[in-house]
Amino acid sequence: MRYVEGYKDLRTSVTVFYRCWLPSEVKHVIIGVHGFVEHSGRHRHIGEEFARYGYGFCMYDLRGHGLTAKSDDERDYIDSFDHFLYDLEAFIESIVEEFRPKSVALFGHSMGGLIVLHYLARIGSYVDTVITSGVAAIIKLTHYHTYS
Repeated sequence: MRYVEGYKDLRTSVTVFYRCWLPSEVKHVIIGVHGFVEHSGRHRHIGEEFARYGYGFCMYDLRGHGLTAKSDDERDYIDSFDHFLYDLEAFIESIVEEFRPKSVALFGHSMGGLIVLHYLARIGSYVDTVITSGVAAIIKLTHYHTYS
């Protein structure tokens, strides 16, 4: 496993701090989105486990969070929820460009799960699979099936 961290300038005019846990050959990538008042480092154990099984796992600190927040004035603040979606799109694009994976999955925990679901519903580019953990969301079903 190889660990990489650093800063990425996104096309959304924000510089984000990111971390990647990578297998020797990156064929599939999982992009993680952390929850409110969290940061990417909190998910190290998940990244290490994914990499152990051959999946690259990359996560960045959201605007206003972790090492992306440059000052206390920026901490826990964002002008619009849409910025989370646009930043996610730009981060995914940068990872796809860098690794050219066969597939891209999104993993969102808590508020990150909410961001992932909104991203999927409104933009949804590049994504093959979505995983959420502890997301607080109401999803209207258009149909359902009961089993007897």
